[in-house]
Formats: sequence, structure tokens, C-alpha cells
Amino acid sequence: MKPANISPAYNSTYTATEIINVTWQNFGDRQYAYQIKIYDNSNNALIYDTDRIISMNPSHMISANTFPNGITLKMTIITENSKNETATSDWIIFKCNSVPIATFSNLSDGGEILNSSYLFQGSYSQDEGVNIKSWNMLLYDGNDFIIGNSGVQYSETIEYQFEGLNNEDSYDIELQVRSQNDLIGTTGKISFNVRYEVPASSINLNAESVPEKAGVRLSWRTIQIIGQVIDGTISYIDNDKIDLRNGVIAFQEDMPNFKSFSLKSWIDWVDLENTEETISVPTCLGDVNQVIKHNKTEILRLKTELGDIWIEWIYDDVTSGKFHLWKDFYGEMYHIFSETISPIISDNVYLGVNFDGNLFNIYTEILA
Repeated sequence: MKPANISPAYNSTYTATEIINVTWQNFGDRQYAYQIKIYDNSNNALIYDTDRIISMNPSHMISANTFPNGITLKMTIITENSKNETATSDWIIFKCNSVPIATFSNLSDGGEILNSSYLFQGSYSQDEGVNIKSWNMLLYDGNDFIIGNSGVQYSETIEYQFEGLNNEDSYDIELQVRSQNDLIGTTGKISFNVRYEVPASSINLNAESVPEKAGVRLSWRTIQIIGQVIDGTISYIDNDKIDLRNGVIAFQEDMPNFKSFSLKSWIDWVDLENTEETISVPTCLGDVNQVIKHNKTEILRLKTELGDIWIEWIYDDVTSGKFHLWKDFYGEMYHIFSETISPIISDNVYLGVNFDGNLFNIYTEILA
């Protein structure tokens, strides 16, 4: 008649707001009555007692909020047959703890993402200090279908990058966290919109004479390369220009191995770094002052399988400077620079580069 197969299971965890359904099985004599006693495991204080209940039903409901969170409990069940003989179960230890809290640290509900990929970052907390066991991120499309899944991760660092987000589409993201005692918390579905500038396509146009039709056949191949924000943040000005003063965009994936290209860019000029720092350098003849110039700003970098091509602006003096173009293919450096210009704030500066084989041209002009 000793109660067995008891629920809650040994070392299980509930939260205070749950109804606890206590069940057991009797083997032997039929149960005629039962009594459940629950103690605070830390000091053996009796905190719940049903007293003797006449019932053949091997179950009992404990109302929500009967126990506080942050407590470990021990329970015993006493059953009684029709002869008033009793049997007592083994001790069952279980806990009440708060559900863990999951949040996104870099996204709010209804937010906007300005890239085709995004590193979602989350955080975990639990009121009684129970550590995290695992987490999982789920990405939903506009039809509520799961289209991305981080899988169960056991790291304390909560971050996962989803890629292939479509411009002008809406999505939901959910973070689920599990505590060491297997309670699960979730952010629920957090909605966000995606909007980013799609770069113009480059078109290689080929013309072929078709004498029999007295015409020309045109064929072309379109290449579209989408950049990613790899540092800081970017913003848009009048949906026409990208403000890169606080962020960096990298064009890396699908970048071809250039045999030739033309690059045209228009820059709304802002003040760039142009400062000097004097440091004292110890020498055998004593300390010598050395002036270090901070007058370089990288404007653009193209990364290919052959190597890097990048453009820097370098001030020559307080107001004037040049654009410098560098190429590093297989460790061989190539360097040219533009004529000197003196742009001021709000000037529209045109920068053009032509590359054909190993030959570069760089041209710049301050436009009216």
C-alpha cells in the first residue's frame, strides 16, 4: 500500500504560480484515506498539511501561490486502508523557483534592422540566481513559419547571426532560455522590419553584330554585391545617402577577382581626423619630442581572393590633402594618389577610380 511513482518527481522544479498536481500509485490494499505533508527542507518546518482526507482517489491538487519561489521542499504521502493501517512514502524533494527572464539586448519590439544579416544578442536573468542551462533562437517569417533556428546552445553568451533577411520584409524573433532546473522562459515573438540600401547593379554589356537581321544583339551579366555593417551603426539621409560617420560597411561576399573595374563615388564632405600628438621618446641622448600625426581616414576597402584594394584620405596640412589608393595582391604593394584638393564641410566631392590589369587611375574633383 506504500505510495509509489509519485509526482512531483524527485528533484523536479515548479514555479509558485503553477498548480501542483500530486499523484501516486498504490500497490496492495485499496486506499481509503490519505494525508500529504510538505516541509521546508532548510529547517524541517511543516508548511503544508492536508490533514486526513477520506478518498480513494490517488491525487491531490495544490493551489497556485501556495509556496513562495526560492524554496526547496520535501513531501511525504501517508495512505490508509479500511483497517486504519497506514503506509508512508519515501521523501520527495522538489523546488519552487521563478521562471527565467529572456530579453534581447540589441532589438526592441517593432524595431528596424538595416542589413541583410544581423547578430541578435540576448540576456538571461533569474530572480533566485539559478544559472542558465541552454538557450535557443527562432526566426519566423511574415506567415509565422519558422525559417531559422539556432539550435540548442549551451553557452552563457547569447548571440546568433541570422542571414538572408530580405529588404522591406517583416519578421519575428524569439529567444527561449532554460535554467539549470529546467524552467523555460521566453521573450515571446519580437517583431522587426528590415530595410537596407540595395547597391546598384553593375552591368557588363556586350554588343554583337547580327548582319542577317541588320541589327545588334546585346547581352549582359549583372552582378549585385550586398554589403554588411561590420562596425558601429549607419543611417540614411533622405533615403538617398548613407551616413557612415559612425559605422563601417564591408562588401566581402561574392566579390569577384577584378581584372578591371571603374568605381564612381560622391562624398558629402565632413571634417575628418586631422590632429597631432607630441610624445616624448627616450634616447641615449635624453628624451626627444616626436610629433605623431593622426591625419588618415580609410574611405573604402575592397577585399578579394587576390588581396585588398583600399582608399584613404590623408591631410597634407590643415585644409588640404589627397586620396591615396593602395593595392596589396599577394604581398606586392601598389600606391598612387590624387591631386591635392581642399574640400570644406558640405562640399560634394567626386572620387573616380579606373583599374585595368595592373594600372590604376584616380581622379577627384570638388563639384559645384
